[in-house]
Amino acid sequence: MAQKVVIGCFWLSFATMFLVSVLDHRFGWSAVPPAICLVGDVLVAIGLGVVMLVIVQNSYAAATVRVEAGQKLVSTGLYGLVRHPMYTGNVITMVGIPLALGSYWGLVVVLPGLIVLALRIRDEEKLLQEELDGYREYTQKIRYRLVPYMW
Repeated sequence: MAQKVVIGCFWLSFATMFLVSVLDHRFGWSAVPPAICLVGDVLVAIGLGVVMLVIVQNSYAAATVRVEAGQKLVSTGLYGLVRHPMYTGNVITMVGIPLALGSYWGLVVVLPGLIVLALRIRDEEKLLQEELDGYREYTQKIRYRLVPYMW
């Protein structure tokens, strides 16, 4: 149940970021140069590319975390860099969207989304350590959850 509440808050944050960004662009609250908008476009493309690659590399990746019978730990590819590469892609996308839409104010809403995502990661890791064979050892090998060399 906690996962559903946290993911609901994350999607609410995501929707709010869109709304604020669109209103900002429409009413001109921020003066975002076209070059920064282009950087946002590139970040969105990279973020979505990371998410798609994660889905290819891990067929168990899903919005609701559960360990299925016979599920194997994936520790290669992007999972060899961070433990939650799909969330890394989501964060890159979340930062890129407001910039692509010409909004600095939309970036303000990214922060609560990151906090909610961090809570989800901690909850998810408890479940994975309890139920997925080899996950504890994996956390010792791959030390970073979301961003290499940071967290």
